[in-house]
Amino acid sequence: MQNSIVARQPILNRKKETVAYELLFRSINKQAKFNGTQATAEVLTSSLDLIGLDNLTRGKQAFINFTAELIKSEIIELLPQQKIGIEILETVNVDQEIIDCSKKVKDSGHILLLDDFIYQKELIPLIKIADIIKIDFLETKGRQRKEIMNLIKNNYNSKVKFLAEKIENYEEFKSAYEMGYDYFQGYFFTRPDTISTRKIPSYKFNYLEVINELNSLDPDFKKISKIIKNDLSMSYSLLRTINAAIYGYQISSIKQAVALLGINKLKKWAMLYFIKGLSEDKPNALFTNTLVRAKMAELIANHTNAADKSSEYYTVGMLSMLDAYLDRPLENIIKELSLTEEVKKAVLNLEGKIGETLEMIILFEQARWSQLKKIELKFNLDSNLLFSIYQQAIENASETIEKMNQ
Repeated sequence: MQNSIVARQPILNRKKETVAYELLFRSINKQAKFNGTQATAEVLTSSLDLIGLDNLTRGKQAFINFTAELIKSEIIELLPQQKIGIEILETVNVDQEIIDCSKKVKDSGHILLLDDFIYQKELIPLIKIADIIKIDFLETKGRQRKEIMNLIKNNYNSKVKFLAEKIENYEEFKSAYEMGYDYFQGYFFTRPDTISTRKIPSYKFNYLEVINELNSLDPDFKKISKIIKNDLSMSYSLLRTINAAIYGYQISSIKQAVALLGINKLKKWAMLYFIKGLSEDKPNALFTNTLVRAKMAELIANHTNAADKSSEYYTVGMLSMLDAYLDRPLENIIKELSLTEEVKKAVLNLEGKIGETLEMIILFEQARWSQLKKIELKFNLDSNLLFSIYQQAIENASETIEKMNQ
């Protein structure tokens, strides 16, 4: 049994592509007090030995917090240079030994980051060798964020990159982007861009029509088959999906495909391709996050005596960030969909068992560990099991995206 669980937070570049993940630790030893050195050691043990780093980051770089004790240790020499970035915490007391060890880190080929950066003269030796400096947008305001960049680039390190962290909405993202920040961390991509409201593209209405028909009390399979048959892209998508290894069938007609898949799998297929179609000009992290969230919800249903409703759990996970795709209030979008009251309340208000499950997943995503623990206790859900579900969901999301892109 593991003593810790790890969550990941995506780091996006100026093209809104995921280029790295920060790995965040939570101890599940109830007696242990938080210790930064132990926390990082646990992350490294979990991510490198027990889980496998690539399973968490899917080939992207991992940024991990390092305390003074770990920076001075020889553990860094054991880490893969191309895969792990070393974040020097803001709590580290900078002395000559830290400076010398940081230079060794840099010389060994690791990316060196300064976390939660606030300018101080004693940090100048580290500023000169840093690859990335992280600026907390909750702790800094307006012009201060640009002035820090100018000060450092003009006086100490012209090549250093800047990462804006705790970016929670598109206004902050656009502000950081216009200032010239290189990387962005936060959950802005899961929220709507209120400046650019979008409508559902007309070519996606057929998917929406199928979803609504499948959610009706008595779905008409003839009607569903006709809708799909009359849309070339939908027909191709369905036949390719059902003939793939995912289902293991060899089918040649739409009617046969619809009958074989059944309501729940058809719902999943329609929802998957509907959301995928909306994600074309959005950060890739949004679609990945949606798939992870939906799969986690489905798996949690299977482990909490709600397997008969796993399809609804999956649907709630998929719909929960629809506002981020369409840049419209979620309540307005949900009105356009034929959904049960239970699903609507879960998506909009986090109500009911499905809603509480969604809340638990969101807390896990954002590493809000103390709040997560309360819901875990309510569900009587083991932390190791939840982490295992998270790992399965990440793997499933990666495989799904790979198959959809073939």
